Amino acid sequence: MKYLDPDGRIQVSSDGSYIFYVEKDSLGNPITIHIQGNSGKTIEIIEGYLLANDGTKINAFYNLSRETAPEDNYDCHGYTFSKGTFWINNQEVEKILIGDGYQKTTTPQKGDILVQRNKDGEIYHSARIIEVDEERNRVKVEEAMESHLFTDKDGNKYKLRAHWYELDNTRDTVYSAVQNKVGEL
Repeated sequence: MKYLDPDGRIQVSSDGSYIFYVEKDSLGNPITIHIQGNSGKTIEIIEGYLLANDGTKINAFYNLSRETAPEDNYDCHGYTFSKGTFWINNQEVEKILIGDGYQKTTTPQKGDILVQRNKDGEIYHSARIIEVDEERNRVKVEEAMESHLFTDKDGNKYKLRAHWYELDNTRDTVYSAVQNKVGEL
């Protein structure tokens, strides 16, 4: 089974930037809230939505405190589907997969998306495949994990990491954009 993504991304403007529709209150003011980010810092976010290729509304959040709390700019789905621009909650991913026409595949390729589900079938993680090891049935992904920072052997901290996953059909589903691969980072 496969989902096909005809142009590889959520709707973008002619200059390639994501089109973000800001949610407004009854007076027409943008809805912004202060929350404690996963980093532990208080951040200001703005609520809004993106559109999948078929026009499906994808709820998303933009961190207005990007400079002071960059680790809260995106979660794994925001990295996977918006190149680290937005925070996209778990329940929105299925809408993206359907709205952008992704196809499930059993033959992963570089540029495909790995989606992980819990035992109840709920999505909890996504990542971009950057390498495939067919012999060992595993994929190397580039991933983010909420605001978690990874530390390398020299003690440097990073928001993203490259990591190998042995594919487990009870947890992992690979989605492919067969005609045009999802945009490389």
